[in-house]
Amino acid sequence: MAIGVTNGLSGQKLNNQSDNQDAATNSKKNSQVDIQIDTLIVNIFFDGTMNNMFNSNLRTDVTDTAAQQYMSAQTSYKNDLSNVALLYMAATEQPGEVENIYIPGAGSMTEMEGDYKQDDLLKGAGLGRFKSGVNKRVDKAIKELKKRANAYQKKWHKLYINVFGFSRGSFYARHFCSKIKGKTFGWHITDASPMRVARNTKDDVVGLFDYIVSRKKDKHIQINMVGIYDTVSSEGAAHYNDVGEWGLDIGKKQVAGRIIHLTCQNDYRLHFPLTHIQQAIDDGVGFECSFPGAHSDVGGSYTANYYDSNEVTKDIYSSLKNMPLDYKYISVLDATQHASARIDGEIGWQWYQEMGYYKGDPTSSNPLQWGEFKVFDIPFVETHYFSPTQIKTAKAVAVRHKTRHKTYQFVLANIMKEVIEEIAVIKFDGKLKTKLVSGIAEMKQDELLGKINEYASNLVLQNYKKSGVYQVSFDKIGLNKDQQQALYHDYLHNSLLANDTPMIGANRGVPGQTTPPKRAEINDTKRDWKDVF
Repeated sequence: MAIGVTNGLSGQKLNNQSDNQDAATNSKKNSQVDIQIDTLIVNIFFDGTMNNMFNSNLRTDVTDTAAQQYMSAQTSYKNDLSNVALLYMAATEQPGEVENIYIPGAGSMTEMEGDYKQDDLLKGAGLGRFKSGVNKRVDKAIKELKKRANAYQKKWHKLYINVFGFSRGSFYARHFCSKIKGKTFGWHITDASPMRVARNTKDDVVGLFDYIVSRKKDKHIQINMVGIYDTVSSEGAAHYNDVGEWGLDIGKKQVAGRIIHLTCQNDYRLHFPLTHIQQAIDDGVGFECSFPGAHSDVGGSYTANYYDSNEVTKDIYSSLKNMPLDYKYISVLDATQHASARIDGEIGWQWYQEMGYYKGDPTSSNPLQWGEFKVFDIPFVETHYFSPTQIKTAKAVAVRHKTRHKTYQFVLANIMKEVIEEIAVIKFDGKLKTKLVSGIAEMKQDELLGKINEYASNLVLQNYKKSGVYQVSFDKIGLNKDQQQALYHDYLHNSLLANDTPMIGANRGVPGQTTPPKRAEINDTKRDWKDVF
């Protein structure tokens, strides 16, 4: 028997009872009657690469020296909470009506509080495969979803799913939508124990909901909202062919409501290409908006007082062997004179100086004028057709800089929160809301960030119902040159590194960079990697 509970999406009474109708379901004293919940809402939060809510919270709680030393070697423990984790922690949950599911990010192995694991830097973080890879984590999300749906299957007629993600978590979110809606895409089995089940059965996760609805006509299931930050798939060693393999071109066939994609403008890593949501935009259900900053400025997880560092072991063969300790390589001092000495994909120091990332003048003959820059020598090989190979020396520029604030991420946390509240009608009044609420409050009190938030929030809220691509620009916000440079110096980060990892060189820049630099991008309506370049 239905009673006058409210629908989580509409706020309307499910049985249309009048306001003065008695809400009692039974007149017999001390008796019980099952309550029929018309709508079950399940919210799934996929965290980003090397982002793990449990590990980040442990870092701030542990004071034991030995434990701190262990955590310092594990990237996911050093990272702060992402916006996806903050939104999950704050989201209100009502058992049987609103259920929340958290999925840790690629490369982080901890699955629950108290059972802490070492990171998987190569297979998980580097390749997006194996135990923390796309197959395992998406299947885990589907199993958790099925568990909730089955637990309350006698009480709901409508199941609404909202999906959120950051970085590879956005990739996982998009693949999740394709998988449960039965989209055809090329399988690329990468896990040691892939799920093998018969098609068109209750255990088949591909097209799961078409199966349920076809057999239970009174059940209605839909993906209501997808809210994602800066999709980076980068699965395997080839990072530009994931759209067709993993069904990332989701649109109105998969999502009944809206697909919201908040992206960054200042990430230039070759192996962090942005996968757009062009299919959703073409279908009339997609909204994409870019913001100043690097990948994790938008999705969150930088700590306060973050030091730029190459984090690379310099051996005697490294061209950076003379770089001062704890400095980060930027570029050669004079690219015109020493073009052969440049590291492929580097962006000239002049661009960073102009944007405001770093202060100082490395061209000065007085080292005191270098500021945050440091000039040092790098060896390079110069080859001519008609002369022997020569080893020469060029001047290079490194930097040591501390980004003081981490509050910029809360501009993006707040905007996604506001959109979620409108589209998915999720409330953020949960038991662990403090970090999200206090972070947003601090951000709004900051004169510079408050100004950005006011403009950007209005831009998104006024336009997200339209399909298209938007951009948060300084001229529209009204920031002067000094304010722009202060933003890049004190709040935003440079994600490029000079070193290569053994397999994929994840933090190198896009080859042949121009000024201003360009980001690597993937159009999700083009399924062949050859169409990317």
